[in-house]
Amino acid sequence: MKRGGEFVTSITVPEYLSLYFITYGSNIEIFIISGIVGHPFVPSLLLCYIGGVEKTVRPWGSFIVLFSDQNCQVKKLDVSPGQRLSLQSHKLRHEHWFVVKGAGKAQVDDAEIILHSGDSVDIPVGTKHRISNDSDDLLVFIEVQTGVSFDEEDIQRFEDDFGRV
Repeated sequence: MKRGGEFVTSITVPEYLSLYFITYGSNIEIFIISGIVGHPFVPSLLLCYIGGVEKTVRPWGSFIVLFSDQNCQVKKLDVSPGQRLSLQSHKLRHEHWFVVKGAGKAQVDDAEIILHSGDSVDIPVGTKHRISNDSDDLLVFIEVQTGVSFDEEDIQRFEDDFGRV
């Protein structure tokens, strides 16, 4: 949805909670709203304003860091149609992916798992993994990382469509 010079994306998590991502160029403002969104008689309550975050662009799409501290990091990843992330593993972190829009194919070691909106998959430490978007629509998923380090340097690439091995 476009409102003025901004793009607004709304993701309803359960029926009473929505995430709003408002994009101004490469800056993104994030709001977490409580209430029955769109219901004329129930006012929405702003639970949390995460603030402006910077979008990081990659050849396969983009991501934003929603939250980060010493215990975990949470990202929203957008995978463009026809693209996939590198086949990779991490020595210092575990990941959990939760698809919120579209469909994708996750490779976790030798297993291929089809994921749709509402599906999730766990990626243990040291496991080779990737996700691909073979559709014509955007794939959006939330990645929760837990472990010792969330640094981008903790990526060992085995295959990559963009020459980054």
